[in-house]
Amino acid sequence: MEKNKAWNKCLNRNTRVNREDYEQKRSETRNLFKKKKRELLKKKIEEIRESKEKKLTRKFYKGIRELNRPYQSKIVIINDEYGKPLTEQKEILKRWKQYFESLLKMEIESIEPNEKDKESEEETEGVEQEIYEPTLEEVRDIMRNEKWKSPWNRYNYSGTDKKCKRKYGTKNI
Repeated sequence: MEKNKAWNKCLNRNTRVNREDYEQKRSETRNLFKKKKRELLKKKIEEIRESKEKKLTRKFYKGIRELNRPYQSKIVIINDEYGKPLTEQKEILKRWKQYFESLLKMEIESIEPNEKDKESEEETEGVEQEIYEPTLEEVRDIMRNEKWKSPWNRYNYSGTDKKCKRKYGTKNI
């Protein structure tokens, strides 16, 4: 926080004193982060050592793996409306915008009844509608059609598959 204030002060008025103050704060911050990182590393090593002494082999090897593994940044990939993966940041933002606009449009359409809906409501007023449970084939069709619509469903996977398998007890969904 102090470093940011010193930087803003240096930007507003670039004098030698302001610059030196900023460089000092920057150096202190950098040294603090180095110290914290070293402490964290020592703590992890100590945990690994304890797990070896307690003969917790799984935890021991997991800790070693985590220490030896290089840092890998996460790649964000979402699908467009046709199921093709998008990797560019601009394309991803554009897709999210499209997706939320379509959700908003559907919500608005469901809120605002049009004239046909009003007429059909008047005709069916007082008539009790029958609600039926969907067949297994209808559930499969809906799931196949819905998989690619939301941008966070990756690689043709939908969590609803497992739920449906549990409910209907079938392997071929």
